[in-house]
Amino acid sequence: MSKKVFVIIAVCVIALLWWYQYSITVNVPWWDDFHGIILPVHDLFTDLPLGEKLHSFFSLNNEHRVVNDRIFTLLVFLISGKFELKTVALLGFINLIGILWVVISVARRRAIKWEALLPMVFLIFHAQYYESLQSLMVPFQNFSVIFYFLVSIYLISIKRNYIWGFVFATLAFFSHGNGILALLIGGALLFVHQDYKALGIWIGASVLTVALYFWGYTKPNWTHTDVISPWEHPLQAIAYSLEFLGAYALNIVEISSRLSNSPLKQKLPQFFGLVIVLFSLLILFRKYALRRILSQLRTEPTDQFFLAMAAFFLGTGIMMGLTRTGFPVLSRYTINSSLLLVAIWGYYATNYRGHGRKLWLGFTILIWLLSYYNATERAFYNRENALADAYNYQKTGTWANQYSDSAHVSRVNPLLIAPWQEGEYQFPKETDLSALAGSNGTRIDNWDEVNGHLMVHGESAEVPYFALRSEDYTFIFPGKRLRNSPLEIIKGKGYFSHQFSTAFPLEVIPSRNYQLFRIK
Repeated sequence: MSKKVFVIIAVCVIALLWWYQYSITVNVPWWDDFHGIILPVHDLFTDLPLGEKLHSFFSLNNEHRVVNDRIFTLLVFLISGKFELKTVALLGFINLIGILWVVISVARRRAIKWEALLPMVFLIFHAQYYESLQSLMVPFQNFSVIFYFLVSIYLISIKRNYIWGFVFATLAFFSHGNGILALLIGGALLFVHQDYKALGIWIGASVLTVALYFWGYTKPNWTHTDVISPWEHPLQAIAYSLEFLGAYALNIVEISSRLSNSPLKQKLPQFFGLVIVLFSLLILFRKYALRRILSQLRTEPTDQFFLAMAAFFLGTGIMMGLTRTGFPVLSRYTINSSLLLVAIWGYYATNYRGHGRKLWLGFTILIWLLSYYNATERAFYNRENALADAYNYQKTGTWANQYSDSAHVSRVNPLLIAPWQEGEYQFPKETDLSALAGSNGTRIDNWDEVNGHLMVHGESAEVPYFALRSEDYTFIFPGKRLRNSPLEIIKGKGYFSHQFSTAFPLEVIPSRNYQLFRIK
């Protein structure tokens, strides 16, 4: 394969995912977007004392100091005069392109064939992590930390530029909490290089950076209720770490709703994560003797890079086991599994040429296709749900559709008032659903309530809409159109079936005597 063909394929795959992100993303804040990026930037233009402004801008959001997110949100705000958070999300995508550029630049140092690099394209640019693409602050948070880390270890392992390596390691740390691994792994590379003077300086600067980062840190309140203690349940923590590392395999499970609701949803990623770890150790120690690994690795900068990259994601998996066991492995977590595979493939392809390349390429293309099949149903439903939620908020003063915790809703309800009233934030035009909400519709008397959610099932050739009405409140919400099976799609029946379901959270809205209407 020529470089030209590789570039054409890569550009097409990248452009498709970027267009996909544009299509599923709307400028409607959600969850951490308020405290994470909107308010810290908004506070800069208020009458607060300078110290409070800076404290807000550099403050922690849960366990992350997302300063990188806030800087780019501020830049977009200064240019547009508005909180154009969809623009921020789309710009965050550029980090993925940077990630591909760095790993290819390193791999090509050993002049491997372009076709051997093609799996990296399909491993990076797929739809499994759709939540990261459409959650407004997440692209700069989740993608930047990885890009900055890779630039850091590139500068350290390949260029031996330790000063700029530390700068980018610090940027990674102030993008996402697991960026602390950039400091640890950077120090480990200096130890491999036997540059002990530089290592001493690196350790001292890292200690100061970590102290600054955790200054004023308090544990997020969810850590006391939702997380399983890894010390009391170590096997569950190990299983969760493996599930996190093997989350790429979820693309196989999520092809079927039956499989998605079976134990296989956890067991297959756990097994795949274990296979990844064991295979990594196998190919590592096939080349390097354990007793001489440091001296041998010292003269192999390409291997240093890919092993450091793999260590970052393995370390993230361990951190997740220690801090998040009990959480579901969400879509936005899965990019870590994909990029761990990029690191392992980079090491394997640059050391063991000609073995299994076509098979691995075929597998990554298959998973790439499945990722779009699995994600599209949920991603476009999330988009419709966000638009309806924004309409409801404008009319009722409370968020509803996208949440399930009434306590959380009560905390986020007031957060957008000031930016909205001062004209810094504008709801997208697509949220003007007044005509739809005002239509009479057909009353529905038969519906179910499951775990606090209103459930309706039926048929529709388009996205159906419903309204819950009381004397003083109206809440509208869409149904989720369900997908056809892959076989039905192949037969020409299209992606969406005529079946739909709903799941509106009743517990987060004011308690009233509501009536349900189908309005579309």
